[in-house]
Amino acid sequence: MAGKAAGRLRDGRAGMAGLAHPEEGADPEALARQFELFKIAEQAKREKLVRQARILRYGGTFIRDCAFASGFLLLLWVFKRRTR
Repeated sequence: MAGKAAGRLRDGRAGMAGLAHPEEGADPEALARQFELFKIAEQAKREKLVRQARILRYGGTFIRDCAFASGFLLLLWVFKRRTR
C-alpha cells in the first residue's frame, strides 16, 4: 500500500498538490474529490486526537482529586492525633 501511495506523489512533494493519480490530468472534479477525501481523513484524525485528549483530561482530573482527598485526610489525621 505504501508503494502505491508513494507512486502517486509527484516530484516528491507532499500535500494536496502532489496527490494526483498519474492517469488523471488537472481535472477540477478529481481535485475536488481528492480534497474532500483529504478533509474527511483530517477530520477523523482530529476527532481521534480530541478523544484521546478528553481521556487524558479526565484521568488527570481523577488523579488530582485523589491527591487532594488524600492530603486532606492526612491533614485531618495529623490534627486529630495532635489534640490527644
